[in-house]
Amino acid sequence: MDFSKIEDIELEYEYKRHEVSDYYSQIQGESGRTISPDKNNIRFSVQNNDVASDNEVYQIILNKEDNCLYVKGDFFTTPENWYESTLEYHSDHVALISEDEDEKMILKCWLA
Repeated sequence: MDFSKIEDIELEYEYKRHEVSDYYSQIQGESGRTISPDKNNIRFSVQNNDVASDNEVYQIILNKEDNCLYVKGDFFTTPENWYESTLEYHSDHVALISEDEDEKMILKCWLA
């Protein structure tokens, strides 16, 4: 996956025990996304679409390493940990999915 081709990002974060999901959108602008010089990392900011319930801005980092994608973010229960993601290719976007027994994150990336 070429991070430089990402045009837009949306995120769904599911809390499995409570059967509730939150939806986030990427913050646009220069501070909204940074790609590392080696193009193996991308950092971006998202905010909950329902700012009345959560108006925090969260940072997410994706890392490519040995044909695997890893994600970490400051809204995870343990934000310092990297979580392996699987890729699903769709006709209009790529979805990165990371989940455990309690939570599931689906990151949708629309590509140029």
